[in-house]
Amino acid sequence: MKKMLLALALLLPVFCAEAKLVTVDDDGGGADFTRIQDAIDDVGTTSGDIITVKQGTYNENIRFKGKNLELTSLDPDNPGIVGATIITASADYAVRFDSGEAAGATITGFTITGRGIYCYDSSPTISKNIITHCTNNGVTCENMSHPLILENTITYNSPAAVSGSYGDIIDNIITHNGSAGALRLCTCDVTGNEITNNYTTGNGGAVFQFVGELISNIITDNEAGGDGGAIYSSHGNINGNLILRNKAGGYGGGLADFASNVGNNIIAGNRSRFGSAIANCSGDVYNNTITGNRAVESATLYYCHKYVENNILAFNDAASAGGVFGSGGYSHNCFWENTDGDFSGGAVPGEGDFFADPCFAQAGYWDPNGTIEDANDDFWMDGDYHLLSEYGRWDPGLQMWVYDSNTSPCIDSGYYVWEWRGEYWPHGKRINQGRYGGTAEASMSPSTLGNVADINLDGLVDYRDLMLLAEKWPYWMPLLREDLDRNGVVDLPDYAILAANWQPFPLPEPSPMTWSAEPNAISADSIEMTASDANSSDGSGVEYYFQCISGGGHDRDWDTSPSYTDTGLSGGTEYCYRVKARNRSNLLETDYSEASCAVTPSAPNPNPMTWASPPDANAHDSISMTATTAVSTDGTSVEYYFQCFSTGGHDRDWSQDPNYTDTGLSEMVTYCYKVKARNTGNGLVTGYSAQGCATTPKAPPPTPSQMTWQTPPYAVSHDSVAMVVGEAISGDGKGVEYEFVCTSGGGHDRTWNASRTYTDTGLDMRTSYCYKVRARNRVNGEVNEWSEIRCATTPCNDSTPPYFPDIPPEYPSYWEYKPCECNHGGSPSMDWWAEMTATEAQDDSGYVEYFFQCVENSSKSSGWQAERCYEVPLGRENQGYSFRVKARDACENETNWSPAVVLDRCYPNGTCPPDVCGD
Repeated sequence: MKKMLLALALLLPVFCAEAKLVTVDDDGGGADFTRIQDAIDDVGTTSGDIITVKQGTYNENIRFKGKNLELTSLDPDNPGIVGATIITASADYAVRFDSGEAAGATITGFTITGRGIYCYDSSPTISKNIITHCTNNGVTCENMSHPLILENTITYNSPAAVSGSYGDIIDNIITHNGSAGALRLCTCDVTGNEITNNYTTGNGGAVFQFVGELISNIITDNEAGGDGGAIYSSHGNINGNLILRNKAGGYGGGLADFASNVGNNIIAGNRSRFGSAIANCSGDVYNNTITGNRAVESATLYYCHKYVENNILAFNDAASAGGVFGSGGYSHNCFWENTDGDFSGGAVPGEGDFFADPCFAQAGYWDPNGTIEDANDDFWMDGDYHLLSEYGRWDPGLQMWVYDSNTSPCIDSGYYVWEWRGEYWPHGKRINQGRYGGTAEASMSPSTLGNVADINLDGLVDYRDLMLLAEKWPYWMPLLREDLDRNGVVDLPDYAILAANWQPFPLPEPSPMTWSAEPNAISADSIEMTASDANSSDGSGVEYYFQCISGGGHDRDWDTSPSYTDTGLSGGTEYCYRVKARNRSNLLETDYSEASCAVTPSAPNPNPMTWASPPDANAHDSISMTATTAVSTDGTSVEYYFQCFSTGGHDRDWSQDPNYTDTGLSEMVTYCYKVKARNTGNGLVTGYSAQGCATTPKAPPPTPSQMTWQTPPYAVSHDSVAMVVGEAISGDGKGVEYEFVCTSGGGHDRTWNASRTYTDTGLDMRTSYCYKVRARNRVNGEVNEWSEIRCATTPCNDSTPPYFPDIPPEYPSYWEYKPCECNHGGSPSMDWWAEMTATEAQDDSGYVEYFFQCVENSSKSSGWQAERCYEVPLGRENQGYSFRVKARDACENETNWSPAVVLDRCYPNGTCPPDVCGD
């Protein structure tokens, strides 16, 4: 820029009028004036008048009044003189340009304070001043003023350093301004400035609402209480800047809410709540090195909606999702060690994105500042982000090319459509990723493409390249393309390299190569293409080389056929190709054609197939499952195929129903399935889903859960009881069995049997028999609950009463010992008893009971008893009681009563008869 200004100055027309030279000294000292404004008022309007001001403090309001004069201190390049030549004003602006001043109106070499400089509809030159501690911006511009603000130190002004300028801001130091930051509402180019340690309570700590080019600036340590620690709301290009250690309270520690294209910047060590490096951008973000940024909550790049390409995002930190957040056009970026994931909020990796250590020459890092436990006071120590290379890396400290032991994967990894010609040979004709991609400082490639001596990149090495080499001969300057051996000087070894690579012949035509038939997918795994017929430039014929530059297809080596079919491809994938040709003899190559792409047809999506509901056993003999609803890729419908990989299960043939239930399975068996889908039109099939397995449960017991009786137990004879259980339904569909258990009466159980009917036989008559029943699955033995207990009593089978065995029977003798009174040896008057013994009655059943009845007093009766002997106390004797007896059998068939016998004394002395019953 300095050279440009000098050149412009030399080209200015020369006027005949002699420039006026005026001096000012606030102490007099032989100067023309003691006040600057008096000197300005004295000179005319002729351009080129110079007012030189000696050291001192000039407390006045300066107005140029439309005069294109130069106002200068004694030595604008001497910081001591500039610091001691002060213009200040207690009211109004210290310096005003408000009368249409042009670029010739210059103020240079002063310390300006008070309310600073004001420009209105003017375009002055403001250079090499210290503009400090101003209370209404350092420089305030209105009505589209275009001042050139050049090489000033603008510091400690409030609210801003420069506001509203339409003129370029170049090579200034702009620091410690606030509370509205450094540059506000400017529409201009901002180049080569150091913009540091500025602050705003709002948005944009360094730059706020900017339109223009923001190039090659150092923008560090600025802070915004709101969004955009460094830059907020810009339109234009932001290129080649160093954006470090800026901080925002909200979004975008580096940049926020902008439409600018952001390229070739280092954005490192910035902090914010969201989007520690960049937030809410609608411009392209390319070839930046974005590292070491910290977000309190999430993301390094937050909602970047356009293309995000060729960047390196490494070592960034966030509480969650440290990489990129929000959908965008991500491609060909390198991601590495960003905390808690690289993609979130709808962001997904794009073509060419990869995950690898970028291999910086020296990575930056956060210095804990002596307090490891407190991250708030950590300090970012910046690094060197040139990429390691075995083939040459620029070292800015040494100002020379150095060679490393390994090579970064980010070399030649940018998107092929980006311009690569700013990088030096050796080169893969593909831009590097990161800050130095596409620039002279790009690390060199292992590729053998191109020719180091092709200085003008026209594909030839001829007199044009020799002329370029000669223009720099000898030239001690680093980073020249003409320095072919990269040793920092253009000299004889470089000439020798050019001579060794001399190649003046023309290339085959056309160059760049073109397509006769661009790539076209002919199947799911193959693409065919044809290059235009090339014309050899040496008469030897041509060969063609096809290169697949994306998608993972295959290159085709040099061959004379202009047609190529790439096979073994994946369906549903975009493959991009380019082609070049060469002479068969001298091997001169055309440039590559434009890239052309084709997409192979694909199976439905998703591919491979997935489960909406994986296999699940819904019964002991069936498993249900649902495939994810697939989307056809050929405009037709989709069919699904389910395959069982377990013995005993069943496949389901192609059907449009994504639901499948496999039935007829065995219980307690694990069955595994996969599913795939196909387009019904072209028949392309997805890969199988992941295997899903389910285990059928054990079949449940029969129903009902508690067994019931259809016909409860009932006696069918004196020795048998029959019963019928209600029908049970098998829980496994393979039949049931029933078990009958006699719980009382001494009957018989019936073990498991399929019959619901059971008759218990061999029973005793006149006996109560109780039963319960349950059922089980015939195969797995699962048992339901017992039924209620139900009982039945067997009847008698005898209708003939017993008899007393006398002859003839119709006149039986009932008594073995007739009823009589006897004394038991106690009181002679009160211990009398009635005793009697019936004759033993006979019955076929073998069982007889006896009933002894006192006719006069029923309380003296026996009731039914098995003993044929009976005695009962009477108390006193001779009460006139009479007794009779009868018998019955087990079926309660009774005899008639015997005749009643009136008691008299047993034996004459009342001795009791013999006890035949043994009591």
